[in-house]
Amino acid sequence: MKVENLTIFLLSNVFSYLLYQRNLLVLHASAISFNSNSFFFCGRSGVGKSTLLNKILSYGDFISEDVTCFDRKKESILNSIPFIKLHSKHKIKNSINSFKTATDSRQRIIHILEHHKISKKNKIKCGFFLKIGEKDSIAKISSISLLKNILANAFVSYPLNIEDQKFLMDAASILFKDKEFYEVIRRKEADFDIQKIMHLIGIMS
Repeated sequence: MKVENLTIFLLSNVFSYLLYQRNLLVLHASAISFNSNSFFFCGRSGVGKSTLLNKILSYGDFISEDVTCFDRKKESILNSIPFIKLHSKHKIKNSINSFKTATDSRQRIIHILEHHKISKKNKIKCGFFLKIGEKDSIAKISSISLLKNILANAFVSYPLNIEDQKFLMDAASILFKDKEFYEVIRRKEADFDIQKIMHLIGIMS
């Protein structure tokens, strides 16, 4: 395995579980900052988190890719390694270096991003849970649905015990109080409604 691939694997997947063991909430998500507010896009592998992040990255600052760690005290998202994984058909403007993935089944390209595009501070504003379904839709979700999505996308130990569930519920109740969350569904061959998402974020009026 190339050094670059090994480094990203260790500092994302492996460190995710280490951060969880230190009582930090870690989700399978990507995040961006806009006007010092942070927005995250959460979902299973292949749902389109990286593609969506790349499409709106020019409007804000990069925070994290693939793995997103939350700071409960500051109600913010911690910065991660400045990289994004994309299929070769996608273009990215602020990449300073790129290389092929060694173990990725979709053979995506890893792009290292410019440092001046990295967010310096942020406050969690809104989250989007991405899914693939039979029809396109964007709908605000309830607190119960929020917890279900967190349980489905959090980096935790398995099997999930009572202590883990309590930790996730406590972390979510503190971090996500008085914030808005949406479930975003797209058809398999369709794109997400970028215009609607940008409107909800506040990039477009």
